[in-house]
Amino acid sequence: MGRCRAAPRFRYPGGRRQAARGDDRPAVHRRGLGPGQVNVAYRLYPSWRGRGLATRAVLLASRYAATEGAHEVVIQVDPENPASAAVARRAGFTPAKQPHSNDATRLDRYIQDMREDHPGRPR
Repeated sequence: MGRCRAAPRFRYPGGRRQAARGDDRPAVHRRGLGPGQVNVAYRLYPSWRGRGLATRAVLLASRYAATEGAHEVVIQVDPENPASAAVARRAGFTPAKQPHSNDATRLDRYIQDMREDHPGRPR
């Protein structure tokens, strides 16, 4: 299967746009993240929900991020979205402090330590 020639565009909160790179480095949105942290976000169409796909995708993305040098994976969840929080918990993430975004929106934050020696790291 050939590579897609057109670089897809992604829109992040605040309207910032980033083109997907043609190389193999992951494109990472770094707002509110520290060194060694990577943010994982997900969304499914309603007809695909409830099948474990988001949890599996989070686990795969987390493992990949660890191979690229991430020490912690972060998921930020709207407190009004318990299904999204359940995905984070099923993937082994633990609740962390609850920061506010730049516009004072409250987000629940879940983290997973991806260092090789951490006992909770997904395999």
